[in-house]
Amino acid sequence: MSYKRYMLFRLLVILVLAFLTAWATTSGNLLALIPIVIVLAVIMFALRKRVTEVVVDERVNAIAYKATRLAYLAFVILALITGATLIVLGKDSSPELFRTGLILDFSVCALLLFYWMAYIYYNKKLGGKE
Repeated sequence: MSYKRYMLFRLLVILVLAFLTAWATTSGNLLALIPIVIVLAVIMFALRKRVTEVVVDERVNAIAYKATRLAYLAFVILALITGATLIVLGKDSSPELFRTGLILDFSVCALLLFYWMAYIYYNKKLGGKE
């Protein structure tokens, strides 16, 4: 299957999913949407395996890595500063601000922990010496 045909099927699946999501939300039938999403995901996965063209090269992966790293670092820094600011502002006056700041800072900690575990995993998997 060509990549162009795969993208057409992907667009059709997105349209079907959007229509069914709109129907499920208006009718209050959100639980019926779960098996449909699973079936459509399996179909897309099966179709993706049939694509024979090379779609991604090393340059695209390098660009994606750099963009992901920049977005990750920017989010961590901004979330940490925002969380600390909310903690300081809400310490004596607003318990909601204080809790929101704590949640944001704990989320940053969880994200850093997940990053660290993923780094160790891929370092061992790809033969790193660290």
